[in-house]
Amino acid sequence: MPVQVFESPFQWNLYSSDGRTSLGGTIKREVRIDGEELLLTEISIKGSWPDRSDTKLSFMQLSDDFHVLLSQVLLHKHFVQQLIYQLAAYLESSIPGTVDTSSAVNDQRLNLYIGPPRSAGILTPPLLEFRYSGIGFDTGLWSFPVDQSCIRIFFEELSTAVSLRPS
Repeated sequence: MPVQVFESPFQWNLYSSDGRTSLGGTIKREVRIDGEELLLTEISIKGSWPDRSDTKLSFMQLSDDFHVLLSQVLLHKHFVQQLIYQLAAYLESSIPGTVDTSSAVNDQRLNLYIGPPRSAGILTPPLLEFRYSGIGFDTGLWSFPVDQSCIRIFFEELSTAVSLRPS
C-alpha cells in the first residue's frame, strides 16, 4: 500500500511500526461554536494486508485492506494540546496515556491511547488505540503497534499543525 504523505503544514501522520497502518489528519480550519474554540479536522485511518485471495501469505506484496475517512471531526483545541503534552511525556519517559474528548455539539467522541497493550501477559510493542463514535456510527476501534520514532514524528507533525493552524 503506498503511504500517503501529507504535504501541508496543517497535516499530520502516525504510522505503525510495521508500516502497514496509518492514522493521518488535516486541520481544515478553526471554528467557534457556542464560545468553544474547535478545530475542524479530517482524519483518515488506512491499513494494508497481504492479498487475502492468494493461497501464499506474503507480507512482501501488500494490498489496501481498509480506508476510513472521517471528514468532519471537531476537536477542542485543549484536547489537541493535551494530546501533544501526553505525547511529549510518553517520549520522555514512556508514560502511557489516554486522551478523550467530546465535541461541542456532543455528537462525536474520540479516544486515543498510547502505551503498552492493555491485556495482561501480552509481550508486544507499545500500541496506539484510536476509538471514534458519532451519530450514525456506533464505535470504530483501530489499534496498531508503534515505536518511539513513529510517536516522535506524530508529535512533531501535530505540534507544527496546531501552531500553524488555518483560521
